[in-house]
Amino acid sequence: MNAYTAPNYILTVAGDTATLSNGTKTQTMPLRHGTDEIPAALAAALRKAGQRPADYFCVAGRYVLRRAALSAWTAAVDARIAERHAEKAAKDAALTADIAARGQRALVLHGNYLLNSSLVFVRPMTEAESANFATDLRPTGKVAMGEWTSIAAPVAQAFLAGRPRQNDGWLNGQESAVILITEPEWDALQSGESARIEALRAERVADEAAEAARIETARQQAEQTGEPVEVERVMDDCDGSAPDCSFDLIRRMIRGNGERFVLRTHCH
Repeated sequence: MNAYTAPNYILTVAGDTATLSNGTKTQTMPLRHGTDEIPAALAAALRKAGQRPADYFCVAGRYVLRRAALSAWTAAVDARIAERHAEKAAKDAALTADIAARGQRALVLHGNYLLNSSLVFVRPMTEAESANFATDLRPTGKVAMGEWTSIAAPVAQAFLAGRPRQNDGWLNGQESAVILITEPEWDALQSGESARIEALRAERVADEAAEAARIETARQQAEQTGEPVEVERVMDDCDGSAPDCSFDLIRRMIRGNGERFVLRTHCH
């Protein structure tokens, strides 16, 4: 598709790529939005060729195009973005329909020693897909469909502990075990993972609040005594400011006005 045409200057677009031709030479570039910011090297090259950088715009930091083509170029980029969104929407709709038709909810154990756990929809392999595998493996071969939801080991282990040992198949390309589950079980695993994440978040918030309270107590003490108060001490490698020293004692201090500073003691 021609995006812009002028004497000895033709821009064509195909998919995510644009091609600039002057009739004898061509230049291929990605179809991306342009910018007024032209790198110094490109601007210098334009000036050397007797051109004004202000008459050009830049694409992907590597290509310059005539400003007269900017409107057509932007329209082509926007049209391609709209196409890609439509393509993705169609692909997502097709996947949703396929999951509704053939998908089975599963907890998949995967990775080395099956230490990772995820929720994902699966479907049985077709005959063509399973043809390259051993006959005894074909009936249980599965194909993953759509996005994976990671489930932490404690959540998965708690779920598996309450049910008989089960293995409903495997996924191509990785060490795996597929365990088919019901919709309520799927929802329970998701809820368990959400609860775990929320508990970690609450614990982090509580730890941050406790640390802030500890620092504030130290600040108040420093304010009352007029002397800095230590809030933390650690051992660290020597900073090199003392000869024949390997380790330093680092003491982090706070003053009554909230100012913090560090005291370093060389331990040699």
